[in-house]
Amino acid sequence: MVSHWRNEMGENGSLESKIVRWSRIISLIGLVGLLVLAFITVLEAILRSLFGISIAGVSDISSLVVAIAVCACFPLVFASHGNITVSFFANAVGVRGKAILECFGTLVSMFIFCLLFWQFIVYANELTASNATTWIILWPTAPWWYAATFLIGLCIPVQLILFFSDLKVALTGKEEKENKNQNDKKGAQQ
Repeated sequence: MVSHWRNEMGENGSLESKIVRWSRIISLIGLVGLLVLAFITVLEAILRSLFGISIAGVSDISSLVVAIAVCACFPLVFASHGNITVSFFANAVGVRGKAILECFGTLVSMFIFCLLFWQFIVYANELTASNATTWIILWPTAPWWYAATFLIGLCIPVQLILFFSDLKVALTGKEEKENKNQNDKKGAQQ
């Protein structure tokens, strides 16, 4: 999917291709967090079954790491157009119509993520005000949720840039040459 996005945007160092690159790095950090969590979980299962020992705070750590990992993947999903779209009549409306539908979908998604970002800020502030900690290892939870909030917030400028890219196509009615060639190849393969 990312390579498809890169073909659409070109390899010329455009803003869109830079966003994809940085989004990949951010999602990779989330993936590494999940892999570390999986390792700790497997290690704890082995220690429990062989020696009856558990690692204190695995459930505390897992809830925080999963929140960060999931939020770290959202910018890449949007940057690579990996979100789900319903395009059963997009081909019938032409390039301009399809771009208008993409603009509308991007605006709706951006609005939802603005609301989500706002609620994450409210939640993280509540955790700070109450000095919330994890139950077992007593780590403060607010910094983790501020990090998740930051990652959710990154989705907003990504979507804004995608909106303007789609708006350009909607106004001009012209896709980039590489994008049109890529779509022609996809049609021939199906």
